[in-house]
Amino acid sequence: MDKEILNIENIKAKHVTGLVQTKLKKIDASLSSLKQDGIDRLKAIREQSLSYMDMLDTMESLQRELDAFDTTQVFKTLNELDYLKNNPFFARIDLKDGDSGDLNFKPYYISKFGFFDDNLPALIDWRAKLASVYYKYRYPQSNVSYEVDGDIYTYDMNLKRTFEIDGGQVIKYFNNDIQLTENELIIEKIKNRTGGVLEDIVETIQESQMKIIENDPREVCIVQGCVGSGKSTVAIHKLSYIFFNYPQIVSPDRSILISKNRVLVDYLSSLFPKLGIFDLKYATTRDLIFRQLTSEGIKIKFNLGLNTDVSHFSSEFLYSFQFKLASAKSDCFNSINLILSKEKYKDLISFKFNSKSSIFDNFDDLVNEITLSIQDLKVEIKEHQGDRFYIEKSKEVISRFSQLKGELISKKNSILNQHFNKLTSEYNLNEFLGYKEALLYLILFHDFYGFKKNQMYEYCVIDEAQDMSLIELMYIQQMVINNRFCIIGDLNQNLHNNPITRWEDIFNLFEGTKISTFLLETNYRSTKNIVDYANKVISPFSELYLPKPIEKEGSDITHLLNSKEIILETLRESIKNDYQNLSKSIGFIFNNSTLKEEVLSILKEEITDPEKLLILDEYKKGTYTPRGVYALDFENCKGLEFNKVYLFGFDIDKIEDFETAKKAFVGITRAMNDLVIVNLK
Repeated sequence: MDKEILNIENIKAKHVTGLVQTKLKKIDASLSSLKQDGIDRLKAIREQSLSYMDMLDTMESLQRELDAFDTTQVFKTLNELDYLKNNPFFARIDLKDGDSGDLNFKPYYISKFGFFDDNLPALIDWRAKLASVYYKYRYPQSNVSYEVDGDIYTYDMNLKRTFEIDGGQVIKYFNNDIQLTENELIIEKIKNRTGGVLEDIVETIQESQMKIIENDPREVCIVQGCVGSGKSTVAIHKLSYIFFNYPQIVSPDRSILISKNRVLVDYLSSLFPKLGIFDLKYATTRDLIFRQLTSEGIKIKFNLGLNTDVSHFSSEFLYSFQFKLASAKSDCFNSINLILSKEKYKDLISFKFNSKSSIFDNFDDLVNEITLSIQDLKVEIKEHQGDRFYIEKSKEVISRFSQLKGELISKKNSILNQHFNKLTSEYNLNEFLGYKEALLYLILFHDFYGFKKNQMYEYCVIDEAQDMSLIELMYIQQMVINNRFCIIGDLNQNLHNNPITRWEDIFNLFEGTKISTFLLETNYRSTKNIVDYANKVISPFSELYLPKPIEKEGSDITHLLNSKEIILETLRESIKNDYQNLSKSIGFIFNNSTLKEEVLSILKEEITDPEKLLILDEYKKGTYTPRGVYALDFENCKGLEFNKVYLFGFDIDKIEDFETAKKAFVGITRAMNDLVIVNLK
């Protein structure tokens, strides 16, 4: 590492952090001024002898100024600047137009957040199209390119440099030439990760991950990502990228992240603020169902904790359900057409039914179209005063339109209810709904009556999608505009007896929309020892989608196999030692273990700081810290990662079926660096 180059890069870092500090001071001054100005004006209102109306006008004016103050944007800007003052940039690329001279390479510094100085980019946001050059090309070369709005921009790149920065100071730099592999860079970058919290990956995004992030949000994006491939993190970065590059079609407050598990949803949401995302919605499927059943005024009893097994919702069931629903909608449209085709109405209107809208909305659209026709005729009558024949003829048409409108309105509910009740009776959905019945009921309700109290989402990420049935995906689809989805998962982590055995099974749901599929094969989370061990557990049952490790070496897996007394005594000593040296996260994962309550008791006794012991529960909102001890049931561990894992309830040498192997595979791969498997002798 050249000391002169290091000094030059530090001068750049110091310059940028100085600009950032200046901007922070300006914002602080503006906030103080706004606050003081408000206080001074309120004092003036009190001290002046204003009339009651003048006082109200002055106070309303002050309120309008305060309302115009964008608190969220200011908070977001402060959050970004606070980050940049300690981490100004993480990479540099030097580019020049291929037609310009050899000395005309321009340096671009890439950062987590963009920063402008006098309207000129001092730092390039990682989401900017230009920054994609850094991610797409492994080493300096000619004819690198990126695309903006269909236009291709081509340059030569003679430098690709990454940095290690601490407190705004450049500690190290690496020139990414052909001799330095991406895995070496990743190992260097992730060596200090602690687990316990989800961290951004803007500095280590790989080309395969960038393709997913950049994929057009108007397409369905399906990602098969092996365990530890960063698929969830990539999906959240994709959201950040979309909000940055497609603000006209997708906004954070109209987007949502969905998973089946509450712990995972809360865990993923902890990454949002780190990427400047503050308005994104997130929920479990159960949250969505409960919200709609209560907000749409549906008068039916339900308990979503019952009948949660959706394993019988196979492809065959989905096709049958879709067919019956389409037939019922067709019957409704035919009933409407029978009215429209009556002799006295048939020449009045030609209406095209929208199969993507609810039948209720089709009725309303038809009635509104008739109302507009009546209004147009009334206007024409005024314009033809004196033409008695035209006026009488128009009045006769208005009369028929009015009769048609009245007949449609009077028969709307009977037509809708007749076909809706027929289907709900067929599927036993009329008296009480458990979870699986609620799914079917709401799909039917949406297609017949529509959701009036819940907005449509402009984009949706579904995480751990392999755990969802086709019916659950169909239900979620109804709430998202134009099939704008990123669907991510791993078929080797399917733990719910789910009928989805291949991603192609869901293509039918998105017919008419372009579908792009992606494969992530490399595990960046765990050591090679842990990945190899996990693969040995699952490979007797499946060779598909096995994770490929990076050359991240670690300690051997520890097997704690002994009597209950010795295990608990050993664990107590280990917990004491772990807690005294708590620099990273530790996870205790229990799979139907008889040791759970006693281990929890030891944890509560030995970990004296209650903020360092986090017991995760699906029914409570969790908190996450990079240096804490976590305890959780196996059902809540998916998607999480810990530096060290104690895994209870798996006798690895006695696994005889694929389902048990998948569970053990998931539990093992929660560990980043150290794994202890605990079993009673």
